[in-house]
Amino acid sequence: MAIHVTYELNLSDLPPDCVRDCSSSGDVSEAVEFWTEELGFTVERAPAIECLSGYGAWDDERLESASDEWLAQRILWIACGDFNELLTWKRRNPDKPDSEAPYGSDIFILE
Repeated sequence: MAIHVTYELNLSDLPPDCVRDCSSSGDVSEAVEFWTEELGFTVERAPAIECLSGYGAWDDERLESASDEWLAQRILWIACGDFNELLTWKRRNPDKPDSEAPYGSDIFILE
């Protein structure tokens, strides 16, 4: 299995265990590394850098010098967190449509 993200990643593209493992509390770096390798998860470099720069956690120099694997790991980690927020909301609000969710989504877009 190989997942290459050029523009968007859907929740349905990832195994539920991946989303759970990569969005658990605490340090999930080992889980993210495992799932990046297990899934053959890669990202398009330029959109990934642009996406990550919007979070303000990494400066431009760090992002430009980062390996492709590092970028993929950060995108997977952030996307799983976003997906987990939606899944948590859905469990707590089973009768409401996803469109009413105040956070999280089932699509993560590199922009």
